[in-house]
Amino acid sequence: MDVRRIIIFAVSNPLPMNRHSAGKYILLKLAKAFDVDLNHHQSSKSYTAATYENFTLVKSQVYMNESGKALQSFLRDQRPSPEDSLVILYDDFELKTGKIRLSPMKSPESHNGLSSCQSVLNKMDSNLLKTSIFKLGIGIGPKPKDSNKLTMSSWVLSKFKPNEIEDLDDMSLRLVADYLDFISDENIQSVTDQTARVNKIFAKKIQRGEYT
Repeated sequence: MDVRRIIIFAVSNPLPMNRHSAGKYILLKLAKAFDVDLNHHQSSKSYTAATYENFTLVKSQVYMNESGKALQSFLRDQRPSPEDSLVILYDDFELKTGKIRLSPMKSPESHNGLSSCQSVLNKMDSNLLKTSIFKLGIGIGPKPKDSNKLTMSSWVLSKFKPNEIEDLDDMSLRLVADYLDFISDENIQSVTDQTARVNKIFAKKIQRGEYT
């Protein structure tokens, strides 16, 4: 049986690291753990990519609301097989920093980066893209109390606090790595149908202190 490729794409901005770029932060940490350099491997104007075993990491070089352009360029260049899986990393302010959530992509998406990706995916040739697609939310919350659209825009562009960086490094990164291994090892249809069950499995592991 051929090993499925897991494509890990992060939506983000090409600006200094902040909450809104949590997906890229985790992607770069994965690249370091895999000992691959996303700055000196296969690249285009809109993305850079590097592969470790069956994991292909893709870093967007465009702004958040144009993330779909980078994803489209990669998919057209690489032409993933139907057996492959696409996992999109994004920042999730509904989750506490350190928490992770796996979900199928839905339409419409409220997150600008996800919405851009979804728009592109909906228009792509079905013969070009038949992979299973997931989104993996990286918690950046809790969001400020009594926040509004203006204050939220400012907050998501703010830097993480030192203790939050520790949560990302110690908990989020380990969880993401384990989620990706799970997706890689499991029958893809069972993962697609049971993302809620998968999240519960990892929630119980967290409760047991396996990620502290």
